[in-house]
Amino acid sequence: MNRGVFAAKGAIRRFAAAVFRLCDILVPKDGRIVLVTNPDGDDQGAAVCMALEKLRWRGQIHWLVHQDPAPFAQWQQRRGLGKKRIRFSHLYSLRGIWAYFRASYVFYTHGALFNYAPPRGKLVVNLWHGMPIKKIWRGVPGSELPLSTYLLSTSAFFSTVLMQASGFGPDKLLATGLPRNDFLSTARPACVEHATRLRGSADRLIFFMPTYRNSARGFMTQDGTETNTVLGLSEADAVLLHSWLQGNRCKLIVKPHPMSINAGKAFEDDAHWAMIDEASLFKDGLGLYELLSQADLLVTDVSSVYVDFLVTQRPQILYFPDMQRYEETRGLLLHPLEDFAPGPVVRTFPELLAQLDAWISGEDPWQARRAQLRDLMIPASTQCAADSLLAVLEIQGAAATKPALSAKPAGAGRRILP
Repeated sequence: MNRGVFAAKGAIRRFAAAVFRLCDILVPKDGRIVLVTNPDGDDQGAAVCMALEKLRWRGQIHWLVHQDPAPFAQWQQRRGLGKKRIRFSHLYSLRGIWAYFRASYVFYTHGALFNYAPPRGKLVVNLWHGMPIKKIWRGVPGSELPLSTYLLSTSAFFSTVLMQASGFGPDKLLATGLPRNDFLSTARPACVEHATRLRGSADRLIFFMPTYRNSARGFMTQDGTETNTVLGLSEADAVLLHSWLQGNRCKLIVKPHPMSINAGKAFEDDAHWAMIDEASLFKDGLGLYELLSQADLLVTDVSSVYVDFLVTQRPQILYFPDMQRYEETRGLLLHPLEDFAPGPVVRTFPELLAQLDAWISGEDPWQARRAQLRDLMIPASTQCAADSLLAVLEIQGAAATKPALSAKPAGAGRRILP
């Protein structure tokens, strides 16, 4: 992009943010809660809604989405959120913007409207979408930090990592855990039944969830080596993997990152592998993490899902063939990666097959390491993460027009583990 055009667009965004912030200051708040997640209907928002239902929250909940809001009423029923009245509006509609301005509480995963510091009297919580293994925000030139009152982490360890990545002080970090991780401990019967259908005649489910290389939307990046394929494998290696799955009675569930250029590409499902994406999850009324809770093995790379999956204490393999190139182009916040890995870090396809063979045979030399990393990165608690978050923010059953803006410091709350 031409530098002049880029600078002009930046100036327009800053001007718009200043105007929106002034409006936000002037519009009186009425105690409502606003959710903005990406993808729409994300598990982070669903978990917050369920926690509000447990509290018998009597205020308004508005979920602002990036697409036609009409189908979300039925999705709400399929997703198990039918007991709570949620008003869905398009984020950039007049109704959506007005709901945002009137809100006393905002929970988002990637920002909302234009990026500006929350005005006094409005509490904005950045739920984010995972604990970072790769560099983000200050570590990535051109990346913009979403401004908020608080930012969530899963532990004191990641609070320190996030402070370095964001420049926030410790008073802005809440180590309550991520609400979506609650689904890794509890899955609805409908989800268990769906996983059983997915598994078919296979004995075990393997989830493959790599992070993106070249992004198709959001902050545009070109990280590592892009293969332009859903599996990230050559044709020959894909044939070998399919044969391994068939011979070992395993089913591979492929979930491309929603920002990846490979998300939405055609993939031929069969008895041994299948792809899921945001559209299929929405159609079936399922949350990604409650489905992930049924996995026997996770294969990923430096996606933050590997931190979340520590909740289950099940085996993981980090398949990272472009590790050197990725470190050169994007960089990691945790290095050397091997010191923080919950399983073997493999860089070639033959190594991946060898680790799959070891796993299917029952070998698990990484069990102690996973327990150590769980205690470091996502320690246990007697409360689930969404409940801990609402408690720290002093959100109770009755709606309030004035949010508490002095939450407990990082480390005050922790998430639940089985």
